[in-house]
Amino acid sequence: MDNVAGLAEVPGRVHYSTGRLTAGQAQVMDRWRARLLEDEAPPGQPEIGLGERMLGGNNRPRCSCSDAIAAAVQDLLTTRRPTGLDLARYAEAYRKLGPADQPVSFYLPGWLAAEAEQLRAEALADLREELDKLRARAREEHPVQPRAQALAFIGAAARQGLPTKVLQVPRGALGRMALDRWAGRPVEQVVGAAYAYARDAHAEPHRARRDMRKIRR
Repeated sequence: MDNVAGLAEVPGRVHYSTGRLTAGQAQVMDRWRARLLEDEAPPGQPEIGLGERMLGGNNRPRCSCSDAIAAAVQDLLTTRRPTGLDLARYAEAYRKLGPADQPVSFYLPGWLAAEAEQLRAEALADLREELDKLRARAREEHPVQPRAQALAFIGAAARQGLPTKVLQVPRGALGRMALDRWAGRPVEQVVGAAYAYARDAHAEPHRARRDMRKIRR
């Protein structure tokens, strides 16, 4: 499902996917995954007692990779929200990269999914408006030269990092942009944020699977 309309009214959790990742993004995710398998509580998570340890318990982070991405998306949308054109430019740059590594799924609560879809709607509207302006400017500069108009428009769009057509931003762009913004964060900080997100989002303890494969090929 990639429609902008309708998700704002969906209750509960909404499924998203990052889409295929670049090599750099996959390496970041693999670092986060490796930490999730360590027997050490992240910031904010209480450590278990000796009794629980003797019964087989451990201090592995009670969160997963999807929680880490979701926490990053929440930060993107609530504290460092990009403009619609920022998102459109990001999606266009990603499209040209041809990423090949496997995607990562994550879930957003209904209220946050509504924010995500609102930003995608803004990206679509802002892109349409900006391309219309660039076309109008090209017509003014070359009123009787259609080919020159087309070349001027294409060049102007390229300089702004925009596509030449009005393209809807894929839902995965939000997860990838959030991942990129958190790529330089200390892993411990990321896992602590993922734990806080999971604590609020899940009724039962949520942990990364032990049999996870590396994303980077």
